[in-house]
Amino acid sequence: MLTHPSTLLRIEESALLLATLFTYQHLHYSWLLFAILFLTPDLSMLGYLLNPRVGAATYNLVHTLTLPLALLFLSYLQHWPLAASIDLIWTAHIAFDRLLGFGLKYPTNFKDTHLQHLSHPQAQPEPRSSNNYRRPKKGGPAGPLSHRLTSTQRLRRNVALRPSPLELVPAAFFPSASSTADVLAF
Repeated sequence: MLTHPSTLLRIEESALLLATLFTYQHLHYSWLLFAILFLTPDLSMLGYLLNPRVGAATYNLVHTLTLPLALLFLSYLQHWPLAASIDLIWTAHIAFDRLLGFGLKYPTNFKDTHLQHLSHPQAQPEPRSSNNYRRPKKGGPAGPLSHRLTSTQRLRRNVALRPSPLELVPAAFFPSASSTADVLAF
């Protein structure tokens, strides 16, 4: 569990959400106000109507804990219970968003977040098999000269390249056997 950052972040955000809900209930604030204002921070997404850069900036400004913590500090100093209730709603919203996997936005795409960076995916190495068959890429050929083969020819070639089940038996169940004949003689 400690080696899975996404799990740790979800646990952390669920603890923050539960703490804000508990504090909100403990201070006897209005649940009607909570229901009305809970999704208000998502109005910051309207910045995406202008362009992705403005949208990401407004969304990130409202969805970081900096402003809610400043408001909480100010409400404590000035004894403003309404500001404290708004702050707890705001913090609960941020924790809930992160718990659902919505992170801070990059200016490239709305779905491109600090939790899932989609603009520059890491190149995944292709799996290699023992027969040097190259797996097809999306939209690309399956192997050398495969674009000149008919679908029936490609199917026959792929079936011929796969090892038979009897060829897999010696390696899987009898590590000392080198062939199927050795297994049958065993």
